Amino acid sequence: MNNFLNSQRIHIELSKAVFDRETGISEVTIRTDYGEFTGTAKMHPDDTPYASEFTGCGLAERRAYKKYIKARIRECNAQIKILKHLADTYKYMCNPDELDNKKLYWKPFDFIENLRQEITVWKEEMQMVDRDIAESIKIRDKITKRLNAVSTNGQN
Repeated sequence: MNNFLNSQRIHIELSKAVFDRETGISEVTIRTDYGEFTGTAKMHPDDTPYASEFTGCGLAERRAYKKYIKARIRECNAQIKILKHLADTYKYMCNPDELDNKKLYWKPFDFIENLRQEITVWKEEMQMVDRDIAESIKIRDKITKRLNAVSTNGQN
């Protein structure tokens, strides 16, 4: 995780994790300061003989986390919109060329820059999660091929 994210107070707890062996669907809900987010994963048909609650729920949890990241990005964008409106209103109401007013006028833009940096960090975090999901799927493919090969050789 990025240093920015490490410095943030991020509270995420597992609220629910369910794997339905009949449907092959895993569902995980995480609870955060920004609400609850649910991710799902459907078992690949090739995995039926080797169904893993751990694998499905792990993938579903990462998908729930991605939804959380998207919510954080939306929140930052909403704050940017509000701050821009504040600056425009202030510019309309006051003369931003006066020294004290100039400092006040530019203050929201400092916050906007910080929010833009936060968005960048969240987007990088999302890319890491995407790479992690893709890697997990590759590993699953390799394991499934090996298990199928062992199973086929054992039947001969």
